[in-house]
This record gives sequence, C-alpha cells and structure tokens, in this order.
Amino acid sequence: MNKNLTIKSAIVMASLLLVFSGGVFGKSLGTFEGTIQGANCVVHETTCPINNQDPHVALENDFVLLTPDGEYYFLPNINRSLKVKYVNKDIRIKGEAKGHSIVVNDLSVKSGSDFQSVWNWSEITKKMNRN
Repeated sequence: MNKNLTIKSAIVMASLLLVFSGGVFGKSLGTFEGTIQGANCVVHETTCPINNQDPHVALENDFVLLTPDGEYYFLPNINRSLKVKYVNKDIRIKGEAKGHSIVVNDLSVKSGSDFQSVWNWSEITKKMNRN
C-alpha cells in the first residue's frame, strides 16, 4: 500500500474520531493560557521538569497545560513530542474544554511580547486537502 495513502487514511480516521467525540469533550470553546508541565508532577504535586532537557521529562507519560490559577488540562489531540518541545514555556491554547481536557484548535507559544502559532488544526487540514 502506498505510504502517503496510509498516512492520509490515519489522519482522516483521527479527524473523524475528534469530530464524533465532540459530545464527549463538550462545547466550551475558549482561550487558555499557562505553561506545559508534566502530568504526573502536576497531579501528584512533585518536582516538575524545568525545561525539555531536564531528566524528569523522561518520567512523564503525558503533559498538561497548567494555568496560573492552578487548573490543569490534558491535551489529547497534541502529540507528546510537541508538548515536550514546549515544557515550561508560556502557551496560549484555543479549543474546546470539558473537565480537565481541551481539544486543541490552535497552540501558540509566547515569543517576545506576542504569541506565535506552532500548531493549528485548520492549517493541517488545509495541507491534507492540497495533496
């Protein structure tokens, strides 16, 4: 089977999963700011990695957005490697929240005094449709 066809099929399946699971995640669309932190260290209130080179990163199975008020949100549709890249960085997320999860539409990282988008679901789907 063609490798590109397999990749596109996997992306389409993931997209459908996100669309049909919308009822599970809720309809609370919003913008959230905070930092990416290890899920275990936030939930169990232990030492968190100080950056993506910290050895504690290897001990974390997943990462969350930790807001200034102490709330945390899992980001189920963002790859672990992308979350690791931005550990302890200022992040702005636009997406749908329910409970302690956000389905991310846009992930932006603070650069100077502004935020730069580094992951955008609309842009990803546009690129898929061009191929």
